[in-house]
Amino acid sequence: MTGIVDNIKNTLPVYRYFQYLSIQNINKVYIKYIYIYIKVKYTIYFFLNMAALPFSGFETVQQEPSTHESIQRISWEEYMDPLKTIEYDDHVSIRNLEQHLQSGEANPDWLKAREGRVTGSKVSDVVGMGYDNIKAFKKKTGRSVYEKRMSWPDIQALMEWNKTSNFESALLRKLLTSTFRGNEYTKWGNDREDDCEEQFVFTHCDDQVESFAMEHYGLCIATDESWRAMSPDGVIEERFKDGSVGKHLCEWKCPWPYKGRYPNREPKFRHSTNMYGPIQVADGQWYPITLYYYCQIQWGMGLLQEQQLLYPKTMPGHCKLCGTYIDCDTNALHCCTEADMRTHREGMYCYFGVWAPKNPDRYKFGMEEKHNAFQEVSKIPFNEDFYLWMKHTAEPFWKKRYLPARYRQLYPEEFQWKARTIFDREPIFACIRQFLAKKKKQVNNTQFVDWGSGNGSMLTQALRDYETVLGFEREASFVKVQQERTVIRDLCDSVEENVKELHRWLDPAKPTVHFVYDGGMYPTALSQSIANSILGFKEVSIVCVVLSMWPANDEDSHFEAKDWKEALKYSACREKIELCESEEVEPSMLLHLFYHKKI
Repeated sequence: MTGIVDNIKNTLPVYRYFQYLSIQNINKVYIKYIYIYIKVKYTIYFFLNMAALPFSGFETVQQEPSTHESIQRISWEEYMDPLKTIEYDDHVSIRNLEQHLQSGEANPDWLKAREGRVTGSKVSDVVGMGYDNIKAFKKKTGRSVYEKRMSWPDIQALMEWNKTSNFESALLRKLLTSTFRGNEYTKWGNDREDDCEEQFVFTHCDDQVESFAMEHYGLCIATDESWRAMSPDGVIEERFKDGSVGKHLCEWKCPWPYKGRYPNREPKFRHSTNMYGPIQVADGQWYPITLYYYCQIQWGMGLLQEQQLLYPKTMPGHCKLCGTYIDCDTNALHCCTEADMRTHREGMYCYFGVWAPKNPDRYKFGMEEKHNAFQEVSKIPFNEDFYLWMKHTAEPFWKKRYLPARYRQLYPEEFQWKARTIFDREPIFACIRQFLAKKKKQVNNTQFVDWGSGNGSMLTQALRDYETVLGFEREASFVKVQQERTVIRDLCDSVEENVKELHRWLDPAKPTVHFVYDGGMYPTALSQSIANSILGFKEVSIVCVVLSMWPANDEDSHFEAKDWKEALKYSACREKIELCESEEVEPSMLLHLFYHKKI
C-alpha cells in the first residue's frame, strides 16, 4: 500500500512542490495550510478510489501460507461435503477442541474447523447487522454514528436499507481479502474472558438456583447444516430448588477500558450501567447489548438448542424438548409437537456479561483486583423468529457466493474461468427498460446492437422488444433469422469491415443500445476496438457491458469498467447489477450501463 501511495504522490508535482515550500517556510501559516489541504485532499482521494475499485480477482488476494499451504488439493464436491453434513463422532471431537492453547494463541485445529462456516463472530456481518454496515447505514440516513441506541423501527429500517445497499459485495471482498488477525483491543478482550466468567461465578446468585456448573466447548457444528457453527464462551447448567434443570448460553465481553488507545488515558467506564446498546426487539423490550452481539447470542442459542446442548428450565419428569410431562406408567411413546417445542423454547435465555476494571492501570492478576471491576450481566431471552430470519438470510449468500469464491481462492488451479455464459438474461433487459423509461424513451423506438460472438440468444430476446436489432454472432444457423432486421457477422473476424455494415443499417436520429458481452473472454485489443467503433456512431448511445468479476481470458486480464468508461468517454455509469452464469453458483458477472448525460 505504501508503494501505491508513493506512486500517487510522484504523479503530483504540485504535491511535492508544496511539500518543499512547507519545509522551507514552516513558519508561513498560509503555506502550511495549503500544504495540509493538498495532503488531506489526495489522501482522501486515494482511499476513496481504493474503496471504489472493483473486486478484480483472486490473484490479488493475499494467501495465508501458515494455514493453507499444506492443504491437499480437493475438488469442489470434496470441499463442500463436510459443510453439508458432519458425522456425529467428528461433531463431538470438534466440540471438545480447546479454543486456545496454553500460550494464549488460537488453537490451529479449532481454526481449521471454522473454515468455510458461519460462526457467531461472522453472522452479524453476513445478515447485514455488523458494525461496518450499521455505521454505513447511519451515515447514509443522517443518523449519529456514535449513537448506540437502536429502536426496533431503526433495525427494520436497516433491514430495508440492506436490500438496496449491495452490502454483500463489500462483505464478500472483506471476507476474502481481510488480513486482520486481531489487535490490542481484541487481545485484551480475549485474555480477560476468564476474569469475566470468574466474577460471574463469584457473584452469581439467584434465590431459586440451588447449584450451577459451567461447561465449555470448542466449536459446536450443526450436524445437518454443517456450514453453521458457534464457539460459545460458556454453557451454564442451573439446578433450581424445585428440582428443575436448565442449560443456558453464556457470552462474555471485556471491552477496552480506556477512552483512548494507550494506557495513559483515563478510564472509559466510570459507572456500570449500559456499557453496550441498548437495542429494542420486536416485542418492544430493550436490552443492554449491541445489535451485532445480539445476532451472535441468538445464533448461538438457536444452534446449540438444535443439538440439545441448551434447553430451558425443565421440571423433573418433563421432556427437555417440549416441556410436557412424560407418563412412564402408560408405556406410551412420547411425541413432541412443534407448537409445544416452540413454546418451551421461549424460556431459553443467555447470560450476557460485560466486564471492565474500575482502575485499569492498577489491574493485576489476582482475585482482589480482578473483582474490583464493573460487570453487567443481562438475561436476554431467545428470539426464535429472529434466529430463523438469520438462517434464511445467511444461507443464500454463504452457499452461492462466499463458499464458491472461497474455494476458488484456495484452489485457483482447480477452476476453469474461460467461456462463461449468462444464466438469466432478463435482468439485463429489465435494467435497460427501466433506464429508458426513466429517460422517457420508448423501447420500440430504440435500436439494439449486440457486439457478440455466440449463438444469437441475446439477439433472439432483443427481437421481442426493439424495432431494429443488429449484431454479430458466430452461430451460422442464426444468420437466416430476421435477415431484414438483423446483420449477422462473426465479430472476431474483422471489426472494421463489419462496422461499415452497421452504419448502413442504423438510423442516426434514434437512440441506440449497444450490448457488449465480454465476460472476460475478449482480448483487450478487441474490447478497445469495439469501444472505438461505438464512438464512431453519430447517434446518442447507451452502452451496456457485461464483465466478469475475475479475469477469464488468455491474457488473465480484461477490459474493466474503468477502461470502458475511459475508452467510451461517457460521462456516467449506472449502478452495477450482478448476474449469474448458472443457477447453482454465486453471481460472477456485473452489468455496467454507460450513457451520456444528455440522454
